This record gives sequence, C-alpha cells and structure tokens, in this order.
Amino acid sequence: MEARSNKLQAKDLINVGIFTAIYFVIFFAGMMLGYIPIFIPLLGLVCPILCGIPFMLYLTKVKKFGMVSLTGIILGLLNLVMGSGVLVLIFGIIFGVLGDVILRAGKYQSWKCTLLGNGVFSLWIMGYVSRMFLTRDTFFASLVSSYGQEYVDALMSYTPGWMYPVLFVVTFIGGILGALLGKAVLKKHFEKAGDAIYAAYDGDVVIATFSSSAGNYIMINHGGGLYTRYLHASKLLVSAGTHVTKGQKIALMGTTGDSDGVHLHFDVRYNGSYVSPWNYLSK
Repeated sequence: MEARSNKLQAKDLINVGIFTAIYFVIFFAGMMLGYIPIFIPLLGLVCPILCGIPFMLYLTKVKKFGMVSLTGIILGLLNLVMGSGVLVLIFGIIFGVLGDVILRAGKYQSWKCTLLGNGVFSLWIMGYVSRMFLTRDTFFASLVSSYGQEYVDALMSYTPGWMYPVLFVVTFIGGILGALLGKAVLKKHFEKAGDAIYAAYDGDVVIATFSSSAGNYIMINHGGGLYTRYLHASKLLVSAGTHVTKGQKIALMGTTGDSDGVHLHFDVRYNGSYVSPWNYLSK
C-alpha cells in the first residue's frame, strides 16, 4: 500500500506558482479588451476560454486538494494588489475552494468533474465584475478621472442590473468552453493514454483502487510471496478478488496520481521486499 502524505509538497507548490503565473498573464492579456466598454460583459466568456489551455495542463499536475484553492487565492490577491478591490479576493477564495472540492470528488481524474470544476473555478472572475453591480456608484465614480465620463456612461449602459446573474451564467459557460478547448489542444499530450496494461503472470488481484500518489493501481498476488504492481493507470479493468491470467488486459495506461506524464510504473515484491523486475520479466 502507498503511504505517501496527501499534504502539499514543494513540488506541488512549485506547480501552483508556475501555472498560476501563466494563468494570470493570459487572464491579464484578455482583460485588455475591457478598454472597449462593449467588451466588458464578454470578459467572463473570453478570459476563461483563453485560460482553458494552461489550466487544463495545470490539472494534469494537480493530484492533491489545496492546489486549485491556492490558485484561486493567489489570483484574488494579485488582483487586489493591482487595485481590483476585495471582492475579487473573496470570490477567488470561494470559487477556488469550490472548484477544488469538485475536482477532488472526481479524484482529479474524472472528465465530468474536471469540466464542472473548471466552470465553477472560473467564477472567481465575477469578483472583478461584481464591483459594477454591488458597489456600482463608487465603482463608476472612480473610473471617471482615468477613463472619462463618455467611457463610464457607455459602460453603465452595457451593464444594467439584470445583467449580473446573466454574467454568472456566461462566465460558467466560458469555463466549460475553456476546458473543452484545453482538452482538444492538449490531446497529443495524452496520446499514449489508453494503451493496454497486461498482467505479468497468473494470479489474484488483491488491490484495485486509487491513491493520491499511485493513482489508479493494481496489485496481483501470484503466490509464493510474489506480487506485482501496476501504477498510474487511466482506467482499471479488473477489481479486487478477480483471478487473472498471464497476458490478460487489466488496465489502461495513464497519468493518474503523482505522475508527470503518461507511463506505467511496474514493480515486483517478493516476500515483502522490492526486487528487480528484470529477474522475472523473462520468465
């Protein structure tokens, strides 16, 4: 059994920092459309779509709860420091955590949870937009000196009060579309996923489950103290208690758990100790 901690490690925090920075740069570039008032209502659609590619790549590294939550918090803090107000931090915390909860419910591998999680996570952007509705008078008054009254009047006309709930829906849809775009663009990144994994010998499956470090994995008891394990599968095709034969397809290759890419981690245990697989692969 894997005994690694589910706590965030240095490697996880590095991934959080790198991908949050990439996400923020792309988000900031998309926000430049806001200089044209008519595009402001569309930012919730455009930004999540643009950020979908790096975020989907990020999710291939996310294996533990807290990483997506931290990304939401950091994005909120960055926008707060840049003068976007405290609402964006509050929304970053709320929807960062909610997105993380949804992703964890799918064990960070379910496509449905990934799709829904990205849609919900993208709602952190509404913290930026909410100022136009929740603190309307103060917000628009603060824009006059920088953008002029003509810009403010145009922006107010494009953002009537009834638009607020509509923009939540638009932003959620943007997150869904961003996830679909990210998956399509990154398809080649996962092209090896789905290759078959075969049992090395006859035996009985004693473990077929998921762990945060091993991902989807199988352990087979071959008798005489000999066990083999198959880690990071995208899908398990057998369950605990199943008798398998040598060469039987038992899983599909993937990158679940603590993995940086599609591969099979195969190891052999004899009488409780790890031994070289080369001693057995030729038999």
